[in-house]
Amino acid sequence: MTSNSNCVSSQISLYKNHSSHCPPIKTYAYNNNSFFSSRTLQEIVFNNQKKAIPAVGTKDENREDLGSHSSLKSSELLDHRGLPFFNSKSFVKNKVTLVKHNPLKQTKLYNQSFKIFHQNSQCASNKLNMLNLLCMELDPEFFVISEHWYCNNNSKYFNLDNYVLGDIFCRSNSKGGNVSIFVKSNVKFERNTLSQLSQDKHFEISSVTFKISSRFKLTLVGLYRSPNGSTDLFFDQFEQLLNALSKKSETNKFLIVGGFNLNVLNVSDKNVKSFKDLLNTFNLVWSIDSPTRVVGNFGTAIDNVVSNMSSKLEISTLNTAISDDFGQEIILKNCSIDLEPFSSLKKELQARKI
Repeated sequence: MTSNSNCVSSQISLYKNHSSHCPPIKTYAYNNNSFFSSRTLQEIVFNNQKKAIPAVGTKDENREDLGSHSSLKSSELLDHRGLPFFNSKSFVKNKVTLVKHNPLKQTKLYNQSFKIFHQNSQCASNKLNMLNLLCMELDPEFFVISEHWYCNNNSKYFNLDNYVLGDIFCRSNSKGGNVSIFVKSNVKFERNTLSQLSQDKHFEISSVTFKISSRFKLTLVGLYRSPNGSTDLFFDQFEQLLNALSKKSETNKFLIVGGFNLNVLNVSDKNVKSFKDLLNTFNLVWSIDSPTRVVGNFGTAIDNVVSNMSSKLEISTLNTAISDDFGQEIILKNCSIDLEPFSSLKKELQARKI
C-alpha cells in the first residue's frame, strides 16, 4: 500500500511461521488515520479465492490501491464467510427485508466458518472506541480481551456494540490484568464454571461453550498470566484446566487463547521447556511460533493458541496498534455454529435502533 501526507502509515508486522505444527500465518497491512481509515482493506475468502476489497462505509479518496474493486456496491461485498457484508444501515434494511420474505420455518441458522479474535488491551476502559472499531472491521463471533483492567465494581460499564459479555474474570486483590470473552449477540453459547480455577496474577481465565457442526461442543478459554506471577502455580492450574477439558468426551473440543507471557521463541528457557513438556503430555502443541510483541528490534511470542483441533485453524497475527501486543485472529474452517433465528435478530436490531 502507498501512503500520502494525510495518512499515517502503520505497517502491520507479521512473521512467517516456519514450524511444521503451526497453521499458516497470513499478512495484513493497514494505512491508518485516526486508527482505522477509509483505506482499510479486508481480506475476503469466497469460492476458495482470496480477494482484497475495501471495507464498507468508507470514502474513496485517493484509493489507488483498490483497483477494480472500488466500484463494487456495498450490497455486493462479501465477508469472510462468503456472505453479504453490510454497513449498519444497509444491514438493518436488508435483514428486515430478508425476514419479510422468509416464513421463518427454520428454527436454527448456521455460519459455515467463524472467527475468534484475541487482543491484549492494556486497559480497555480508555480504548472502548478503538475496540468497537476493531469489532466492526474484523467482525469476529468471539472477542477475547486480556488485560482489560476492569474490576468487579465497574465491569458493568465494559460493553461492546452488538456483543454480549459471555464471561469475565476480575481480580479481587490487585489491579491490572484480567480477561474477558465477548460473544456476538446473535450467537448461541453457554457459560461454564472453568473460571473457578483462576488465581489472581498467576492464572486468570474466562470461558464459554458453544455447539459447532451440530454434534460437537467447543469450549473457548481466554487466558492471561502476569509476567510477575508464579510459573509453578500457573503450570499447576494449567494442568488442571487441560485435565478438565480432556476428560470430556471425544465430541468436545477446546481452544485456549491469550497472553501466556512465555516467550516460546526462547527454546532454551526452562519455563518454555516445561510448557512444551506439559502440552506434550496431552498430545498438544502451541500454534504460534512468530513474534506477537515487538519492542524496538526485539520480538517475543508471548501470546499463543492451544487447541485439540489445530488442523482446522487458520491463524493470523495482526498489529492493531491498541497495545504493544499484536492481536491473534483465528478462523475455524468448515465448522458451523448456531445462530439466533432472524425473528430474534430483527427484534434486537429494532431495539438497538442501529
